[in-house]
Amino acid sequence: MAKTTTTHDDAPAEEGDAFMAFLAKYKTVILAAVLILSGVYLYGVVNEEKSEKGKLAAAAEFAAAGDNVMMLQEVIDEFPDQAITPIARMKLAQSYYRASNYTMASSVYDEFLAAYPGHDMASAAVLGKAHCIEGSGDLAGAIAAFDAFLNDANHQKQTWLLPQATLGKARCLASSGKLKEARDLYEEFVAGSDEGSQWSITAQQAIDDLDIKIERLEETAAISTPTPAVEAHAPEAEKPAPVVDKPEAAVEAPAVEKPVTPTVDKPAAPEKPAENKEAAPEGTATNG
Repeated sequence: MAKTTTTHDDAPAEEGDAFMAFLAKYKTVILAAVLILSGVYLYGVVNEEKSEKGKLAAAAEFAAAGDNVMMLQEVIDEFPDQAITPIARMKLAQSYYRASNYTMASSVYDEFLAAYPGHDMASAAVLGKAHCIEGSGDLAGAIAAFDAFLNDANHQKQTWLLPQATLGKARCLASSGKLKEARDLYEEFVAGSDEGSQWSITAQQAIDDLDIKIERLEETAAISTPTPAVEAHAPEAEKPAPVVDKPEAAVEAPAVEKPVTPTVDKPAAPEKPAENKEAAPEGTATNG
C-alpha cells in the first residue's frame, strides 16, 4: 500500500467531501429538483423562451456542479430566496477555499450561517470554517475549532461530518509537532471505524507516516545526545606523585624548642679550715 503524508494541505479535499457527502445524503431530493427544473429549462430552450423557471433550472444545475466564483455569486444574487441558494453559497465558499482564499471562504460560511442557521448544512458550514482556520496556518485555533465541533451535541448528530472533524484535529496536532498525541487520536479513530472504510484507510496511512517520523526523531535524538566521557586512569605505578606547592603566604610553624634542662649549681665545698701555721710551742714535736 502506497503511503501518503497527511498534512493540512489535504484539507481542501476533505472539506469538499463534506459537500459531496451532503449531496449523497440528499441526492434524491436534489436530483429530483434538478431534473424537474431541468425539464422546464429544456422545454423553454426548445421553445426559445427565457422564462424565470428556465433560468432557475440552469442555476440549479450549475450550483450542483459548478465551481466558478463569479457565476455562483450571480446565482446567489439573482435567486436569493430560492431553495437552491444555500447550496450555491456552500459551493461558493468551497470555491474560495480551493483557491486558498480562506478569508473569503470563511466569510461566505458566516453569511450562510447567518442566513440559514437551521439548515441541514449548517454543521458543514461550521466545519468548513474550521478548515479555513487550518488553511490560514492557525493550527492552535483550528485544533480548538475541530475540538469544539466534536463536542457539540448538535454537530454530533451529523455523523457523516464527524470523521472529517476528527481527522482534521489529528492532522493539526501532527502539523503542530504533537506527533504522539496525533497518533493516539488516529489510532482511536481506526479502532472505532468500520474496517476497510476510506476514512479508516486514510487514518491508518497517517499512523504509518507518523511512526516513521517518530522513529526518525528518536534516532536523531539518540545521535545528538553526547555520551559521557570515561576518564582513563593510568596505572598506579605510573601515576606521578602530586606536587603540593607551599603557599607563599603560609606562615611557618614555629620550631619546637627542646626544653632546656635547668642547670643546678653544685654547692661549693665547705672551705677547709685554714691550718694553724703558727709556730708550735717550743718543746712540742712536729709531724715529719
